[in-house]
Amino acid sequence: GTQSAITVNPGPLGSYDVVGVTDPTIAGTPETVTVTVRDVFNNIKTDYTGTIVFSSDDPIAVLPANYTFVALDNGVHTFTNGVELRTTGTYYVRVVDSVDGTKLGEQTGIDVN
Repeated sequence: GTQSAITVNPGPLGSYDVVGVTDPTIAGTPETVTVTVRDVFNNIKTDYTGTIVFSSDDPIAVLPANYTFVALDNGVHTFTNGVELRTTGTYYVRVVDSVDGTKLGEQTGIDVN
């Protein structure tokens, strides 16, 4: 026999996708970044309600404040004009879980002119 209509819930927190910064970008240009939360099986973690912390190796970057996902985010949140890299060079934008700093995601190799 077969069984239909099986609900599969997301697994444990795995990582984040961080996308959206134009590469290359011009120093001081506000960029929109989207963060997607993934479970350990690479599914979107639609039930994530944790808090993320942004960082960058650009020492004077402007980054979003810590953000706590809500149920309506369904594991995806966009930060409109939330990131501004200000120093010429090559940088990353990273997010980590505020509780488990080993769960992270980043957009790397962003050239800033």
